[in-house]
Amino acid sequence: MALQSSGAISMSQIGTELSNASRSLRTLSAAASKSAPDSMSEFYGYSAGGSFSLGSISGSTSQAFKTTSTTSTGINQTITLRFNLTKNGNDSNQYILVYKNSSAYVQITSGNYDIPNVTSSDTFYVAAYNSQGEQFVGTITVTDQTNGTQLDQSSVNFYREEE
Repeated sequence: MALQSSGAISMSQIGTELSNASRSLRTLSAAASKSAPDSMSEFYGYSAGGSFSLGSISGSTSQAFKTTSTTSTGINQTITLRFNLTKNGNDSNQYILVYKNSSAYVQITSGNYDIPNVTSSDTFYVAAYNSQGEQFVGTITVTDQTNGTQLDQSSVNFYREEE
């Protein structure tokens, strides 16, 4: 949750946002990737978590893959992202491919996969694969494991038509 954008900010509020027990402004500023000289006002509106919006995958197509939009992390520190796929059914021919910086990073049939060392310069999108004549229904949840916050939840409702 972001810090307020005006008024007094305490060291403990900054520390809580960063999950850091230090009460040194230099230490907290460094943890937030801020450079010296340090100022409490640098933390107005600061959020250690990020923004992340994949969008949903839905519709009907004869194509094997359907993708989400590309999103950047919008984060202020290096984090570990967890992608979780839950779906109806146990079809191993239905899966998602997570792309990091335009390259396929991991295939997930179900469950969790953690991607470490994610920074604000990284971009992601997801492609869902489905078998012909099948309905792929599921949910993709993206969590910032470093700060323990859910960043996004996208739905998959994708029918692959017969060719």
